[in-house]
Amino acid sequence: MSELPTTSSYSHILDKLAAEIRATGIFKPAARIEPAPGPLSENWLQKNALPHGGALPAIAGLAGVDVLTNGMKKHQLNMGLYFIPAPANRARQASDLADDVSAIVNLIEGNRWGLAGTGKPDKLRASNRYSVNLDKQGTSLWTIDWTQTFYLEGHGQRAERLGLVLDAEERGQLTDA
Repeated sequence: MSELPTTSSYSHILDKLAAEIRATGIFKPAARIEPAPGPLSENWLQKNALPHGGALPAIAGLAGVDVLTNGMKKHQLNMGLYFIPAPANRARQASDLADDVSAIVNLIEGNRWGLAGTGKPDKLRASNRYSVNLDKQGTSLWTIDWTQTFYLEGHGQRAERLGLVLDAEERGQLTDA
């Protein structure tokens, strides 16, 4: 049995999520499935047509970092997924969308994305972000969000150097896994 790969960056986590979503077959091959280019606004969606729909995973925030006695850092991330169905007839889109959101939620629930040391997703929620302008475009937007922990290797020194996290002594929070 081979070991699960570890990760050293947030971008690697997002790439793994996108790859697993792409592999589900929920979306057409031409759908845009890649890490989100930052927070999505209604204006961004109007300027960036997604004729085949898309799923854009994102990291919405860092809830905390625990430094373990072995120096490994456990990051608790607020994760998110922008789910944009392909424009379609409204009645068909509503029923298809409910099934697709359910399939994505089932994919996320319990998924560790093939990465070593990843905790189960927690506090999973989904919301329809209906707006009149998106409705006029023939599309809609759902957001799916959850929290999840990831152990990052080799990331800590860079994060400390950039002042993003404090070292274990400064935080006074040495813990064991």
